[in-house]
Amino acid sequence: MGNNLAITLPWLIVGWWLMGTRTHRKICGVILAIAIVPIVFSFDRGLWIGLVLAAGYMAARLSSKNPKLLVGFVGAVLVVAVVIALSPLMDLISARIDKGSSNAGRANQAVVAFEGAKASPILGFGSTRRTQGGTNSIAVGKSASCPSCGNNSVGAHGQLWLLIFANGFLGAFFYLGFFGYGVWQFRRDKTPYGYAGVLVLLLSFVFSFVYLAVGPTLIFMMLSYALLWRNDMYRREEEAASVTSGQAAGIGDRRGPPPAGVTA
Repeated sequence: MGNNLAITLPWLIVGWWLMGTRTHRKICGVILAIAIVPIVFSFDRGLWIGLVLAAGYMAARLSSKNPKLLVGFVGAVLVVAVVIALSPLMDLISARIDKGSSNAGRANQAVVAFEGAKASPILGFGSTRRTQGGTNSIAVGKSASCPSCGNNSVGAHGQLWLLIFANGFLGAFFYLGFFGYGVWQFRRDKTPYGYAGVLVLLLSFVFSFVYLAVGPTLIFMMLSYALLWRNDMYRREEEAASVTSGQAAGIGDRRGPPPAGVTA
């Protein structure tokens, strides 16, 4: 849920706030305000970290384009921060940060996935595997009295760990390289589509440590990639058209005005 929420919010802002009508902007504002509650109540620290990094990324991009946009963006972030700080939501955030009960389990699964990947670094194992026992002891596993105990899936707690275990280090390199190429290729796109699309691709690297990017998540990521590509094509077509029209105007100027009595 957290991954999908984080990578669709930028497109909501672009489509309904920046490109939409006044009604769309009002609805977008309401949706963003309501979204604060599930973001906090989800206790999803991966989502929180991603949103903080996304805010930092947008501040850096806007600072190089338009200081007025940067001031407005920072103001909006401060308003959200004040609302959270003065509401009961802050207590929930503090409690979640202080009691990160899943840290040890995630760290152990990461180590198991990495060590397993070293046994098949080129091809990987094709899919996940079940661990023997639980996080703290090999004796803690599934039983008739506790069917949910132990035997966690190796590589099921983050896209990066799934890639290196199921597809090997080589497969992980090409997968991440595909999205890294998109970030580099469209880094100069300073349109709203460029900001949102590159942000989504960057978040895919952050979330790869804690989320699986399968199903709808991967579809949203690929759609963002496609929108970046199409927007780049559109900008190139516009630039080519402006160059052609400028050249045509220059040729007309060099010809000079028509002789007296002759219409152009």
